Amino acid sequence: MTLDESRHVLGEAAPDVIEFGARRPVLLRMLLANKANLGEVEPDGLTVETAISSGLSQMTDLERSVLASLAIGAQSGVPIALLGLDPALSVATVDRVAASGFAERYSAGSQVEPWLLMHSLVQKLLIDLMSDRERDLALSRLMENIEVALQAHTHWSDPFARWRAANEAAKQLQALPIDLGCDRPVETFLRVSTSVVMALLRDDFNLIAARNLLSKCYLLTERSGLPPSHSLEFAQLDLTARSGSNALAAQGLKALIKRQQESGDPELEVLDSRRIRGWALADSANARLAVGELLVVEQRYVDLLGSDHPETLMTQEYLAYAHGQSGDFAEAARLLEVNLRKRQQVLGSDHPDTVTSRYNLAFARMRIGDLTTARDELEVVLQARRETFGPDFPTVLMSEGSRANCIGFMGNPLEASHLFEGLVDRFDRVVGPAHPLTMRTRYYQLRWLAEAGEPVSARANQLRRDVVAQVGESDPLLAELDSLIGTASG
Repeated sequence: MTLDESRHVLGEAAPDVIEFGARRPVLLRMLLANKANLGEVEPDGLTVETAISSGLSQMTDLERSVLASLAIGAQSGVPIALLGLDPALSVATVDRVAASGFAERYSAGSQVEPWLLMHSLVQKLLIDLMSDRERDLALSRLMENIEVALQAHTHWSDPFARWRAANEAAKQLQALPIDLGCDRPVETFLRVSTSVVMALLRDDFNLIAARNLLSKCYLLTERSGLPPSHSLEFAQLDLTARSGSNALAAQGLKALIKRQQESGDPELEVLDSRRIRGWALADSANARLAVGELLVVEQRYVDLLGSDHPETLMTQEYLAYAHGQSGDFAEAARLLEVNLRKRQQVLGSDHPDTVTSRYNLAFARMRIGDLTTARDELEVVLQARRETFGPDFPTVLMSEGSRANCIGFMGNPLEASHLFEGLVDRFDRVVGPAHPLTMRTRYYQLRWLAEAGEPVSARANQLRRDVVAQVGESDPLLAELDSLIGTASG
């Protein structure tokens, strides 16, 4: 469609306000003509068409008019100035569409995907039509809008909302064409991407998205000559630990903590690094050292934030985990009982973080042999998580896995193996075949199958090769697999 044809169809849409009711189908088709610019950004159950239609219906006439003009320009290759639009007005309008869509029109807990997709579409239209300077400014502003929206989302109590918001933000950032000729967009991209990665890692299910975004960040630092920030280094090391390379992560975090302290970084950022290092140590055969480190970190959080602060309570969970890894599950259970009571008092019994505390306590009780109590608690947790997140959210699958383990420990290994067999396919679909949760679920299926007297050597060896290929020789799961293979072979 040429510029003249586009203007005729829309009734000289730019810069005048269009009569939206009569021309909505035409404007919708024009915007959809640019759908290819979006890439793979459609979440489950929401099409770009639905998102655009929903977004258009809530815009002002001026916003729709500007977007119509941008759609015309994108189709015909005409710069903004020739469309009769002021670039500053265009940028301001797009900012308003994106920012208000996040911050005002959708409150916490409401659906955000329509505005995320509209944001992606509009930024693509703008980038194609602006001068270099306008483009750099617009990219920076759009990324800042992503950051503001993400900060609002990551404070929600609903992990499912955080998960979706962080994933959608990562997709947008992955699609952005960052120009290395100007430092500002690159610096903004690195800062915003680091925030997105930390949000992805907060719930521990988004490792692939986090890894892809971090790879883009480090590629940009190499090409631009900008040194990685301490926050970016921390995000990379946190991902390294969560991916299974705990010893490597602990070593890197020790060096990072030293640099943070020498540079005078805020103490809370240093404590975050120390806490993740403690967790990595606990998972790399240094659990006693981890307990000592996390005791110090917990006390500093108490001093700085108070004993009931979420960061303090999270550190207590890490400390309990370290005690469990050292073999002292009784102390782990004691700490988790205290943690659960505090979260019930502060957040209430139905809060997702309180349910997580109950889950951790049930797991510790299972390890000390209180199997009946553990099974009953896991049923409560599983029901609460299903009601909140649906049947296939990762924490729901983890709860089902712990219940299956409990059934195995209670003397039903074949039933446990069958339950894990079904979970492997679901984890594969939800978090991917290379995710540590999927790998460990495959291990538990084989472990209980071996307990039932079935042959597992061939499949255990294949799983070992898969773990090495994805993580390397440092994953703690390899020691358990080697033990299983040795037992099965004997």
